[in-house]
Amino acid sequence: MNVLGVDEAIHEDLKQVKRNIYEIVPYLRSRDLVHFLNHPLQSYRMQEKPMRFVEHVLELFTHIEMGNGTLPPDQNRAAANILDYGRQMGLTRFGVGGSDAHGLRPIGTFVTLAPGEDRRAWLASVAEGKCVVAGREIGLVELVGQVYGIVGQYYRHLGIPEERRQMTPINYLAAATFVPICLAGVPLLMSLLSYFGTSGLSKVVYRSLTAADPRSAARSCVPPTPQEEPEV
Repeated sequence: MNVLGVDEAIHEDLKQVKRNIYEIVPYLRSRDLVHFLNHPLQSYRMQEKPMRFVEHVLELFTHIEMGNGTLPPDQNRAAANILDYGRQMGLTRFGVGGSDAHGLRPIGTFVTLAPGEDRRAWLASVAEGKCVVAGREIGLVELVGQVYGIVGQYYRHLGIPEERRQMTPINYLAAATFVPICLAGVPLLMSLLSYFGTSGLSKVVYRSLTAADPRSAARSCVPPTPQEEPEV
């Protein structure tokens, strides 16, 4: 999850509760901090039934990432449907976007657009849901290129004397060990597994959402908090 508007004092508080989502979310709400769930289906591995997972997400979060630049379109489509499902339940839920960039090129592939002359005003707009999501997925080929680009950048940094001064023998051993791993195509394999795994599970959740009745879920859902009052 992302938390926006954090200062050092808040960061220290978050370190105490960050291991328990049921503690961190009430804390964030009590401080009126904008927060949202990142790529909700990337780590979903059928730990619970799809619709129970969706209901947990909607109970916890008012803002959910529905546009991610590095993930497959199926994930973004399913995330958007989770938001629509929550709204049909009578919950006020909003979508945000992010590039999820780990390099320079993908920055801004997905963005959250909101009015505001400064950071505070922009955060207030996002908190109120006065925002829209815009962007595109970079696709599998560009994603793999980004992965290998990061690996290449790491080894290029090893050629800089200032970078090497900070390295320990363990760092050198790790760098040497990783070379044959890269040549064997392990980063490519891991990227493929993550991409298609996320896409497949997103389709499962999407199908479950299209078959579910939001009215019956609304009757069994935890009552909304003041931050989650139904739309009028």
